[in-house]
Amino acid sequence: MRPAKVAAVPAALIPAILAATVTMTEIGRPELWRDELATWSAASRPLPQLWRLLHHTDAVIGPYYVVEHVWISVFGDSATAMRLPSALAMTVTAAVVALIARRLVAWHDAEHALVAALASGVIFAFIPAVTRYGQEARPYAFTALFSALATLALLALVDRRTWYRWAGYALALAAAGAASLVTLSILAGHVVGLVALRGRGWRPIPATLRGITARFLPVAGFAACVAAAVALNYPLIVAGRQQASSQLDNLPHPGWSALWTLWPQLFSSGPAAVLVLVLAGAGLITGPAAYRRACGFAVAVALVPVLGVWIVSHGTVSYWTTRYFIFTLPAWAAAAGTGVAAVTARAGALAVRYGVSARYGVAAVLTALPLAAGATAQVAVREPEAHNWWTYPAPSGDIPIDYAQAADIIAAHEQADDGIAFQISDDNRWEVDKGVQYYLGDRRAPRTVFEAQTEEQAGLLTPVECAHPADCLYGTHRVWVVYINHLVEHGLGGTPFQALPPAATAALHADRYRVRQTFKADGITVSLLVPVQ
Repeated sequence: MRPAKVAAVPAALIPAILAATVTMTEIGRPELWRDELATWSAASRPLPQLWRLLHHTDAVIGPYYVVEHVWISVFGDSATAMRLPSALAMTVTAAVVALIARRLVAWHDAEHALVAALASGVIFAFIPAVTRYGQEARPYAFTALFSALATLALLALVDRRTWYRWAGYALALAAAGAASLVTLSILAGHVVGLVALRGRGWRPIPATLRGITARFLPVAGFAACVAAAVALNYPLIVAGRQQASSQLDNLPHPGWSALWTLWPQLFSSGPAAVLVLVLAGAGLITGPAAYRRACGFAVAVALVPVLGVWIVSHGTVSYWTTRYFIFTLPAWAAAAGTGVAAVTARAGALAVRYGVSARYGVAAVLTALPLAAGATAQVAVREPEAHNWWTYPAPSGDIPIDYAQAADIIAAHEQADDGIAFQISDDNRWEVDKGVQYYLGDRRAPRTVFEAQTEEQAGLLTPVECAHPADCLYGTHRVWVVYINHLVEHGLGGTPFQALPPAATAALHADRYRVRQTFKADGITVSLLVPVQ
């Protein structure tokens, strides 16, 4: 039996409109943080230079960088412009989430399919993390989109298995892997989810030869889709393995506590996470058997990949970081919306006593609870320096860094023959140079000293330092030194000289430079050095 034809257009359109409104509100207000600055640096390069960069680092993000390169060439590199593709991806994802929940419930209860669809899509649109990563120039919104499309394509295959549906599922999986290879872990969730949907066309193998053939074909088709997705992503898989040690070596191997601390960070709101999980649990516990199967499918798609990555991350390389799991949010929202529909269906007595509107009032209240719970976080993730706090609401992540204010200070006080030097850590984690250069924009920038090659010339995300800093310093009267406050003040003694490599510091001392003036902004310091007269 195919799902009933229940108001598919409003079920998808209303959540999409809400998601677009939420994610695009103040989308340009937060400053770019270090990962977004890396996107700007990579995507704004000519394609040959970008291709060269990907041979050294970030190959697994290469498809996203190419998309951003094309986008920037048309719409510019403002924060709003660079983040708009992510906002559009989350907008479409909200519609897909509604269609997933609609299909899950319509198999058994056409009356409440629209309730499930609207509740799921609206809950997804208002999850604070959807806003946070829908306003970020990184590929995580696309992991949510393509994982949701793959899940919807799989559910369509439960109804009817045709070549074009198989092809759609394979392409969605491949696109999910191209956005982030970790997203391919959703395959484990799909397998377990199909077991939860037993009775919907994926029954155990029967005894007859005809029945065995009928059951073997879906398994073979599923395996072919997986093989196709892996084959299409094979170059990224190979490059990712080669670069994994240099890019993921700072990720810790997760302990048991990581399984508990993940959820507030995943939703960017502890209260919203609790309510979404409670609503999903309500569908598993309180609903009729059909609802339990539908909700079990969604929970499996959301939870099993997380458990799988947790297990794999105890191997040689850890993949455990919160933003890698954004692709599970569509399934969590679908599970919560299905739970709302299950509770609404159980509230049939209300319709008898108070009228049908009372029953749907229950659905509206249950849907509104996660929205209200996440209201504070919705404000917080839009603060100017909020993107540095990528583990919100956990008190960790990067410190707030006001690159824009540092750039304004330099632009207001620089002279024609000034030079500038940036603090660069071993992995350039803080992107001090990119942050200041980006926010200087079209304003004149001082000549960067102590660089033998720019990052573009080197094909890297970090410049190549001068072998002989004194030669690079020659002819520069004043030098601006830009550094992160806590790294120097708390770890190195508190002078701009200690923010630079020893050879550069020695060159400055040899030419008897002194600190003439120091300007402080949030998280970042700008010092002006001049020679002693």
